[in-house]
Amino acid sequence: MKKIGPLVEAYLEHCQVVRRLAPSTIRIYAVYLRALEEFHELDQQRLPCGSAQEAARFVTRFLTWFSRRHQERAGAPLSDWAADKVYDVVRAFWRYGLAFGQLDCDPFVLLKAPKIRMHPRPIADRETIVQLVKFIASSAEGAPRSRVTGKFHPVKGGVRIQPNPAGARDPMIALRDALIVATLYF
Repeated sequence: MKKIGPLVEAYLEHCQVVRRLAPSTIRIYAVYLRALEEFHELDQQRLPCGSAQEAARFVTRFLTWFSRRHQERAGAPLSDWAADKVYDVVRAFWRYGLAFGQLDCDPFVLLKAPKIRMHPRPIADRETIVQLVKFIASSAEGAPRSRVTGKFHPVKGGVRIQPNPAGARDPMIALRDALIVATLYF
């Protein structure tokens, strides 16, 4: 196979018509696959289909080239998430080529996807969260228990109670809110 452009176009059409991917997803796929096409032309080799090792070296070189090119253009390194996305798109494209007999070997049996390092999100320190939970739990202290005012209104499946117009906070609701916050943070 001398050029991969026709295969790229066929795959993008497949993504649009058969897989029914969103237009924004197809645009991202097109960016990555056009970069693969550009790398293939720069590499001046036939698309490696002889052995899985040769194809794996080609894909590894492409991923390295793409990362360097992104660094030069954006001025920042390619994120782990983006590197993983490029890998996934190229793998899906390659498997499409295998399924339609355009490619002969699967390099992805030898390659591992880039690792995505999960960075913990910064949260407040433990003392701040404990103070917040105590504040929420104590927000109803001294407030009168909410009473039902108004009339009972029959509705489907039961009786609807009109809420307290004074807005008195029920201590049980305050405790519930405190437990929700504590569960989310701890």
